[in-house]
Amino acid sequence: MLDAELSFEDLSRQVEADASFYRMLGSTGEEAPAVLRGGFFIESFRSGLHIHATDAVEQSDTVTELRLDPQVSVSIVFAGAPLAAIDGVELDLSVPDGAQAGGLIWSVARPALLRRTIRTGQTVKKVNVSVSKSWIEEFLGPDVGQDHAVRQLAESHLEIHYWHPSADTVHGARKLLACLGSDGLLNRLSLEMLALGVLRDAFASIGQPEGSSEDGDRAVLVHRYILDNLGGTLTLTSIAAANGMSVSTMQRVFKEAYGVPVVEHLRRARLDLAQKALIEEHLPIQQAAHIAGYTSAANFATAYRRFYGHAPSEARRGGEQQ
Repeated sequence: MLDAELSFEDLSRQVEADASFYRMLGSTGEEAPAVLRGGFFIESFRSGLHIHATDAVEQSDTVTELRLDPQVSVSIVFAGAPLAAIDGVELDLSVPDGAQAGGLIWSVARPALLRRTIRTGQTVKKVNVSVSKSWIEEFLGPDVGQDHAVRQLAESHLEIHYWHPSADTVHGARKLLACLGSDGLLNRLSLEMLALGVLRDAFASIGQPEGSSEDGDRAVLVHRYILDNLGGTLTLTSIAAANGMSVSTMQRVFKEAYGVPVVEHLRRARLDLAQKALIEEHLPIQQAAHIAGYTSAANFATAYRRFYGHAPSEARRGGEQQ
């Protein structure tokens, strides 16, 4: 995360290029203290696709208001519970218990007012991808199937859907967050590609029947059990037995809830644990490989680079510089 203090004026310079109205209540913003410490990014594309991301700690108690044009937005929240309301309707931007991230899809069919409450000390890490109504109309096909569901969403004012982003989509959103702030054609192409992936997953969920709440609860228990026992020896059989399920049932309910097999989630969770050890504890790469379940540092480095986009040595070096 960047370590820069951002005032309301700093935010306005980015937001006002993308919105007709933005203000801080009770202040012109000129004399206001820092609002965020970290990163705040907005990227707009001529096609009508917009990316808005925050990776920061809130520095003051204040409220901002932003005028929204008709759009459909997809939010993925990794940390924090940002307080936001559109025309008085609150958005739940929290991360569900046991989930890697929270997902929210919402539509604005006419100009609306977004009110955002900022709270001192709250860490917020989120990505928002929005597209204009004209962008959706350009891409829509015949008024059948999934296109019909997305068209209905775009034409509805303040229709809100809570959605479980797949592990691949969460990974893509993390990569998107890492790309923000860099310049160049290739970087912008990467941003747009990753943003389209987020939209695809979100739109695919619209109008789809949800699994039973019982299956969802069982998947959450498996997810939590894995996180609580990463340091031990975990197998499909032991995880299923600890949660009172057969392996096949566990695989089914987990894949339906999180979009990836249990083995893939376990591999990624261990990589996350190894990354944390590299950055925060400055462990040697061989020890980090052991934490991730690899006997070979070379195999660990290959998997790490494939998942995070850089070598584990870079993460360790960055941690030592903090």
